[in-house]
Order: sequence, then C-alpha cells, then structure tokens
Amino acid sequence: MSPTHQEKNVQKWFETIKDYLKSGLDKEIYCERHDIDAQRLIYWLGRYYEVSKDLIPASVVNSNAPQMIQPQNACTFKLVSGNEVNLNNSESLTPELMRLIRVLAMPAGATQ
Repeated sequence: MSPTHQEKNVQKWFETIKDYLKSGLDKEIYCERHDIDAQRLIYWLGRYYEVSKDLIPASVVNSNAPQMIQPQNACTFKLVSGNEVNLNNSESLTPELMRLIRVLAMPAGATQ
C-alpha cells in the first residue's frame, strides 16, 4: 500500500527537520537558504519532537537535591540558580539549546 499524500508530506517535513538539525544553522538562516517559512519550520519541529526518538538527551538537576549516581555527562552547564543542565550527548547542543542555556544562565533581572 503506497503512502497517502498526508504521509508523504509528513515524511518530507521530517527529512527537512533532520537536515535543519544537522546543519547547525540558525533557524532564520536555514529558512532563508531553503526558502521555508520560519513558522512552518517551528510547527514541524514540534511535530517531529512529539513523535521522534531523537529527543535531546538532557536533564536539569537541582544541585540542592540529593543526587543518585548518574552516568558521565558529555557537558554540564551550571546555572546561577544553582541548577545544572546535563547533556548526555554533545551532538545535542543545537543553536536553539545554546540560546536557551544562555537565557537560563543570566542572573535575574539581566537582559541580553
């Protein structure tokens, strides 16, 4: 049985999302280079993460909470709040995640 038009569309967008994630480009630059509407990319990125097993392997840890033995992390970001963001895979460090970490690392009341 051949895929429906809707299934082909989903498959096409998921391939686009995989290409975007591998590119390491900022969303706006990627969209401009590939003539894609940024809002469509964001929509499909959300859909991709809803069904994908390629989720970012990260955890946020409260440093004041008792810790159990954890596997070695590829990268740990200590935030001013005392929390840590631990990445289990350094390839997960996308431009969007870096921007989020920068925002989380800013002291309360600070602006970019």
